[in-house]
Amino acid sequence: MNNNTNNQKKFHFSHNPFQAYVHEDNLGKFDKIHQASSQAKNPSLFSLNEGYILGNSNLVSNINNQIVVDGFVFSFNPNKIYGSINKDIDEKTKGITFHYSKEVKLEPGFFIGGFNNIGHWLFNHLAKLVFYKNSFGKLKFFISDVGMPIKFVDYLKFFGISQDQIVFLESDVLYRSEKIYHPMMPWHADIFGNVLFLPQALKFLREKLTNCEYKPTKNIYIPRKNASWRKILNESELIELLSKFDFEIIYPENMSLEEQITIGSQTKNLITGFGAAINFFIFMQSGTNIIQLSSRDRTGMNILPYQAYISNINCFETKETPPNEKLGLDDSYKVNILNLEKHLRDFIK
Repeated sequence: MNNNTNNQKKFHFSHNPFQAYVHEDNLGKFDKIHQASSQAKNPSLFSLNEGYILGNSNLVSNINNQIVVDGFVFSFNPNKIYGSINKDIDEKTKGITFHYSKEVKLEPGFFIGGFNNIGHWLFNHLAKLVFYKNSFGKLKFFISDVGMPIKFVDYLKFFGISQDQIVFLESDVLYRSEKIYHPMMPWHADIFGNVLFLPQALKFLREKLTNCEYKPTKNIYIPRKNASWRKILNESELIELLSKFDFEIIYPENMSLEEQITIGSQTKNLITGFGAAINFFIFMQSGTNIIQLSSRDRTGMNILPYQAYISNINCFETKETPPNEKLGLDDSYKVNILNLEKHLRDFIK
């Protein structure tokens, strides 16, 4: 980050839609995965004639320095909003002062943003492309430079976006464009406490990332041993069990995206622990099966059962915590091998 941030501009948060707020009726409605209120919401995007992007954050402003966050950020957790920008927040006036080194003029573009977690990249950011229309004309695609693996950006070529159309947004720059298309996040938590997901966005992603020319025959296990948290403490025993059922072990992080699509499209049965690896389902065909290993019930953040239902994939989850134990969200755990073996016999059938 450039430390020369002598320039500053103040912006104001608003919960009210502003200029050119367009409902996309052709995309249906959001599903409420976890509902806290009966408030309805339609998928929408802003079509801004003149607007700002605040560095590598997920904040887009109209020309009057107004920012709407509800529906346009994943949640109100700061790390899902601000990227690594230099800012001051004024809670009293609901304002943000952005400190930046320079202002850069951009060509008309479509705001995707970014995050360095594969699930959030897929369903918060890449899935925004469901809002894109050819009628928008020739555009750049704005990607927040937040330390994402370059492999995340590789997904864009499967949506017809070439490298010369991509603009990487830096943290200490105020960007201004004469036209910004700024869609809602297809998966987000709103101000009412609802967790919302746009089913049409998931179908859109799977159409681009699943190869139905293959016949699904493979049994695949993705280990947790390289994960930073939620490790499976008896994973060697688990792998020994899975070998009896002809499961192959793969490490998607070491594979190209093309290889992941090929293997995923051939996968009939997938087993992995709760975490980023479960997003491998995006490559799997309808009618296939998933077992998700989990240390406890994570109702608030576990969207796999819903995603599997929309994708016509059979999903089973284990809850590995004994009733008298309380594991934290990211604690490691053991899998009950005997119980899993019983489930596997039915699963493989």
